[in-house]
Amino acid sequence: MSGRGKFQDSNSCYHIFKHFKFGIGPFIHIYFQIRYFSAAYATIVSSLTSVIIFFFFYLSKRTKVPLSLKYFKFRLIIFFEIFKVVVPNFLIDSLWCISALFINSILVRQVGPVGIVLYSASNKVLELLVSPVRGFGRGLMSVSGHLFGAKKFDELKEMYLYVLKISVISSFIISITFLLLSDLIFKSFFAINMETSVMWISIFGVIVLVAIPFSSISAKMLDGFGKSYFSLLFLILKMGLQEGSILALEKIFDFGGCVLIGITLTEIVFSAVYFIFLNYLFKKFKNKEDYVVLRE
Repeated sequence: MSGRGKFQDSNSCYHIFKHFKFGIGPFIHIYFQIRYFSAAYATIVSSLTSVIIFFFFYLSKRTKVPLSLKYFKFRLIIFFEIFKVVVPNFLIDSLWCISALFINSILVRQVGPVGIVLYSASNKVLELLVSPVRGFGRGLMSVSGHLFGAKKFDELKEMYLYVLKISVISSFIISITFLLLSDLIFKSFFAINMETSVMWISIFGVIVLVAIPFSSISAKMLDGFGKSYFSLLFLILKMGLQEGSILALEKIFDFGGCVLIGITLTEIVFSAVYFIFLNYLFKKFKNKEDYVVLRE
């Protein structure tokens, strides 16, 4: 549905269940008095709820997608095009999981098990705050494929810059709001009695939130081109810089400061890398010969 430009329903369902998971966590924490496992229970409950609802739509034949195997016809070219997007995105998710394990190990060494709680809470808050940017990116991806196929590169660049400006402005507004309400937000996600850590996370978080649209929107644009392997390549380099900088700073900064500075530094560097690379591609697209070489 997103590929056809009809992404309202899929986006609505995605964000409803995403925010449901975030909302049910504090509810479980307050109502059932479960502190450290409330996030895990929230994930289980939200996932189970989404499965039940979609299964209900399927049984009641309210879904618009024909799921019967009689509609399935294997076509190698379609499979290959899907494969080019699916595999890089699968590896990207795997790399993020590996990165989280690495960061957790550093935090445990420096601040103990409470570091994992703080990092988990920070990730949950970050996912919530960047959800508008991801929504802009999903909309951009659904349209960019059509313009790319039609070789309307001027319109493509104009749309990319327009969405990027909207994303940066919205991220800046959200980051300022987050800075003012950070203590209340983190208390809702169980990170209590950590005022100093929350303050530094909030300050560096403003920088990260403003930098994220450049990499996030650019990555979705590459997905729309069918060039997800570029995103995978950049993520591998990004993880290398992030882990390397954290290890280099570990002996200088304690109490998780190396993680915070390493993540912020990496986001700034690769926001510039993505933006420069997309502008390079747009210049190449203006030449038909270069465009053919790129497709090949």
